[in-house]
Amino acid sequence: MQCGTTWGRGSIPFVRSARADDYRLLRSVAAARVRNEWLQRWWCKKYNRPRKDPLLADYTLEELMIEYLEDAVEADPAEEFPRDTRESGRYVHRTGDATFDGWQESAARGEPIDFDEAFDDPDALRQFEAIKAASRRRHQAKDGE
Repeated sequence: MQCGTTWGRGSIPFVRSARADDYRLLRSVAAARVRNEWLQRWWCKKYNRPRKDPLLADYTLEELMIEYLEDAVEADPAEEFPRDTRESGRYVHRTGDATFDGWQESAARGEPIDFDEAFDDPDALRQFEAIKAASRRRHQAKDGE
């Protein structure tokens, strides 16, 4: 015995209409899952695993979200900062070093960082050159040169 909503070509118009309604309902369920379960779908795509994988069931939503954000920040470091912070250039974790804090603000806005500005101050450049020379001497001594 066949179910009226699954008959093929020879079905009567009512049955075709019922099958179309079923399909419409299934599409709406699928669309809702795409919207509501996007994190699980991301995980399945990332690891090429089925939705019913027991490994996925072991994750909490928080663990999934952290893993997702790790990938997002790795792909775009500006993702570390909330959008309003990126757009305004405000960064809340200040180090006290104006140059370094400026780099963080530039990164938050998604702008390129000018590392050369660290050497605008002649004293900072001399200090860097001294550290670099000391490091070079240590490596040469270690290598026996």
